[in-house]
Amino acid sequence: METFFITLETVALLLFYIGIGFFLGKKKMVGEKASKTLAVILTYVIMPLYSVNSLSKSVTIDNISVYGELFLAGIVIAAISIALCIPLSKLFVKKGYSRNIYKYLLYTPNLGYFGYPLVQAVFGETALAMYMIFVLPTNIGIHTFGYMILTDKSEEADGEIDGKSGARGKDIIKRLFSAPMIGTFVGIAIGLLPITLPQIVYDFLAPASDSMRLIAMILTGIVLSKLTLKSLFSSKKAYAISIVRLIIYPVVFGVIAYLLYRLGVVSGDVFMCTVCLVSLPAGLNVVVFPEAVGMSGKEGAQACFISYLMVLITLPLVLMALTALV
Repeated sequence: METFFITLETVALLLFYIGIGFFLGKKKMVGEKASKTLAVILTYVIMPLYSVNSLSKSVTIDNISVYGELFLAGIVIAAISIALCIPLSKLFVKKGYSRNIYKYLLYTPNLGYFGYPLVQAVFGETALAMYMIFVLPTNIGIHTFGYMILTDKSEEADGEIDGKSGARGKDIIKRLFSAPMIGTFVGIAIGLLPITLPQIVYDFLAPASDSMRLIAMILTGIVLSKLTLKSLFSSKKAYAISIVRLIIYPVVFGVIAYLLYRLGVVSGDVFMCTVCLVSLPAGLNVVVFPEAVGMSGKEGAQACFISYLMVLITLPLVLMALTALV
């Protein structure tokens, strides 16, 4: 029951602030461009600062050497997730920008806003440190592969590309050097280099980490406020992607990881981190990244909302099974 209440508390916090954003949007207390403004602040200011703060601490030579197996296993999981999300997304959308939404939803869950506090509460600080190293490759993928597909305007008009190869090439290069990606690589570089940033720098970066989750949830609520209450619950695709994300993935990945654990191929830590990663609900960046470049985040927001409701049932069951097996 303790696991259930921890999950309930985490989900309740997410839904509470999403609800605030929804209320502000419905009551027209924020302007039409509020969602894009918040998304721009998140994408180009807060997220890069968060990446530098987090990655410079976690991606160190010591951590990589101590948790080397977890890091390598995380690379494998991230690669498999990308390889799966591309063909599986065709089951939801055949072509067009919407397919990129489902690629992202299939690729990555809510690591930072949901996963970190949950793992810390259920398994403790040591497990959180291991988990952060394990999900590092997936985290890098969010700000590279994820950002690329969610801001790909060439796929916006029913999958039709305008044929301007030069403009398309420039757009790809521009997105390769986006603020989230630069922040990711700067954070990794600082962590791996034999330098120590002054504490005042981390004091400066800390507020970015603290505010990112709050702003992202309020943004999601504002985006959802553009939909009717009926449409929030009527998207069959949102339920379908949540079933894949919260039931099929944990069962398939969990069984394979458990068999490898029992055979001695991987450690219990790898098994634990794998199950924790694949059991999480949809990531909020599926809303943040599109809104930041003037594209709609409604479809992703619907999937997020449904997955946060479903995870109240699925995650406690998964974590209780996990704690019984390890």
